[in-house]
Amino acid sequence: MRKREILESQHRSVISEALVAMLGSKELADTWWYSPNKAFDMKRPIDTDLEIVRDYVIWHVSGQY
Repeated sequence: MRKREILESQHRSVISEALVAMLGSKELADTWWYSPNKAFDMKRPIDTDLEIVRDYVIWHVSGQY
C-alpha cells in the first residue's frame, strides 16, 4: 500500500470512531458513510474528499452544530 492510502485508511478509521461516539453504533456509522448527505451536495461521504468529511465530522464532534 502506498503511504497516501495508509494515511487515508487511518483518517477514515479515526473519523469512523468519532461517528460511532456520536451515533452510538458501528452500524449507524457505516450507514452514514454510504448514505447521501445534504452537507456534501447529496453525495455519499465515502465518495467525498476525505479532508472535507474530516472537517465536517470534527465540527460536529466539537458541538458547533
